[in-house]
Amino acid sequence: MPKRLFLVFVLLNCANITFAQFSIDWEAEKRFGVDLNRNGKIDIPNSYEYVHPEAFYLDIFLTGSGSDLNELLQHQQRFRWTVRDAAGNVLIEEETLTPRLKAALPEQGDYSVTASFDGQTAAGTVTVRDYFIACLGDSFASGEGTPEMRYTRKNPSVWADGGSNGQQSVEHIRAHRSALAWGPQAAMFLENYDPRSSVTFVFFAVSGATVEEGVIGERKPIDEAFGKEKIKAQIDDLAAVAGNRPIDQLWLSIGGNDLHFANVATVLVVSSSKNDKKYYDYLNRSIEAIETGRWDASNGLISLLGYPEDVRPGTEGLPQAFAELDAAIKESVSVGQICLLDYLFPISAGTVSVDKIFPGLMIDPIESQTIIDSLAVPFRTIMKETAEELGWQYIESAVFPEFAEHASERRIPNKPEAYKGNGWISEGFFPTSYEDFCKYILPRDVRWFRTEDESVIVQGGGVNRKKASAFSTNGTLHPNEYGHQAYMHMLLSAIRLPGFPDYSGEYDR
Repeated sequence: MPKRLFLVFVLLNCANITFAQFSIDWEAEKRFGVDLNRNGKIDIPNSYEYVHPEAFYLDIFLTGSGSDLNELLQHQQRFRWTVRDAAGNVLIEEETLTPRLKAALPEQGDYSVTASFDGQTAAGTVTVRDYFIACLGDSFASGEGTPEMRYTRKNPSVWADGGSNGQQSVEHIRAHRSALAWGPQAAMFLENYDPRSSVTFVFFAVSGATVEEGVIGERKPIDEAFGKEKIKAQIDDLAAVAGNRPIDQLWLSIGGNDLHFANVATVLVVSSSKNDKKYYDYLNRSIEAIETGRWDASNGLISLLGYPEDVRPGTEGLPQAFAELDAAIKESVSVGQICLLDYLFPISAGTVSVDKIFPGLMIDPIESQTIIDSLAVPFRTIMKETAEELGWQYIESAVFPEFAEHASERRIPNKPEAYKGNGWISEGFFPTSYEDFCKYILPRDVRWFRTEDESVIVQGGGVNRKKASAFSTNGTLHPNEYGHQAYMHMLLSAIRLPGFPDYSGEYDR
């Protein structure tokens, strides 16, 4: 063989040996944390069509060393792709000019893929895995106090976006749901963490909800700008969009309103004089009302508060309320794991100012400790024990034992007038990595809860969008944007999704 021909033969075979080192890899198209209608807000469609897509999309591509890929592209090869399902049926036969294929696949599971080019073949298996997650609950779950755009004199605060589902955008306003809340933030974290899987997330939490009114049953809207018609039961809404699709995890934050936490704080403040014997009487009555759930004429607290009579489960009835919730969930949908989050109470063993609501008054250290001993401690004990009995996973706040250091008297890095809302998402700061959380949010001088004066500026007025005042606004003492990042990491550090990459090392820092 002439030397020239021999040299060409050797070079061609060397090139083929290089090509033979390619393998198949893929990335899943994101299903949550996207803005398909391009209005600057994350879409939360909450629809059956969203939960049951016609196809799941994968970006399938060849991988190899950088030099190999460059050489392959320089040859301007044509790539012939074949995708088969588990039964061997050919679903896709397509030719591309680049080593990538956008594949629409009908359901979750494994698919075999081959890519042929220049006489070579790369083969592998790709997997469609979409995690279906739902979040239900009260104002601590919905994002009360953290709207997506802040209130101005000309415009009310802006809440979550339903994407192309305009009616769902209205429902988000009526419930005060925000993509800055810990549930959507955790779903975005998971979506971004693993490029090979996707997340389908639905969000039905309603501000002011109790187990009976809001989750199992209907609930009046927190914002009546679009009418006073009650919001459907969260369980019913979830069942309607889930259909027969199993839910991988259901995240819950519920129970605080079943004890009427807001009433307890108000009693302590209104009956403020420590020299008044009635104060101790009212204090004892409120502790009894926490246990029995009876806020009616029988204990005289209603006349003090000026509220209508109300009877709720209290700590005595909370286990039964949770048992009824468990039954309602399991009768309506199929769920792999139910997770119940602990509350990060916005009360430390110190002074909490409420003088913007009640001029000259405050919750002092004795009152703060009363709330902790009479409400927080027994409440958490009941939640944990009941969750364990029902087979739920209880997410404890003990992961951040210093949370009291972040109560309402601590400063906040940003002035409320500079509130960015969903700008923190679009700029990539939220959801935070745990490293950034420890660097920017965990330091003790960062407050995790909304004060009454901040709520006026950030969120504005009350249920009828009246002129904002400290008394009419609803965000006071709720987690602020940094508190929701704390909740998110509290949840993520404890949960594990089946088959999801292990990220526990993130929390070993």
